Amino acid sequence: MSQRARITFRNDAEKVAYVRREVNAASDAIRARFPLLDHQNLVGAGVMAASVAAQPVQDAAERARLRIEQGSSYLPVGHLYYALWHAFIVYHAGLFALGAFGYAVAVPPFVERAMHVVDFLAVVWLGPNFVRSFCINFVSSNLHYCGDIDSRNVIQQTQVLNPWWMLPFQLFCFNFGSTHAIHHFVVRDPFYIRQLTAKTAHAALREAGVRFNDVGTFARANRWGSYRPARGAQADL
Repeated sequence: MSQRARITFRNDAEKVAYVRREVNAASDAIRARFPLLDHQNLVGAGVMAASVAAQPVQDAAERARLRIEQGSSYLPVGHLYYALWHAFIVYHAGLFALGAFGYAVAVPPFVERAMHVVDFLAVVWLGPNFVRSFCINFVSSNLHYCGDIDSRNVIQQTQVLNPWWMLPFQLFCFNFGSTHAIHHFVVRDPFYIRQLTAKTAHAALREAGVRFNDVGTFARANRWGSYRPARGAQADL
């Protein structure tokens, strides 16, 4: 069985254009088959509006205004989440530590009743959200390149990170490591369409020279090439 001839690219710009054509074609085919998938424009517009609003601050007064705005926009769910999550951890860690040192603790009945509710929320909301946040941050922080790349060269910005042992992390972040690189080439597609076009996209990304499963980023501080701290930095340690 003959293999398909490899495509010859003159430069990275042609590689990027090739990946975009392939992914857009696959995405358009999916959208044509399932029109309901094409209704993410309102969400995208909201994210874009928030991104435009979050511009760099110009002075101390503007910084203070933005902090108030961001803090209030996090109300009430965000602050409630962190208050309950830390209450859950402190309460149970405290009881465990006191019990380990032989101290008997009489917990007031109203606290016990309140903690029954917190325990329930920890199982159905607080804990799962913590696990999801950890997984997506762990995966994302190791699949992007920085420090020794041309930030405008999409080929060098990220990799496809989907080794088998990362499957538990991928399960809690919608297969982010396997499909996020697609977003760097085709911004318009939400995560579910990226997942549906992943097979075509991966073939195009591999053809264009995007790296797959370069787990060396863990030791190279996300550098594209080998990483050696500067002598001055070593001397300061």
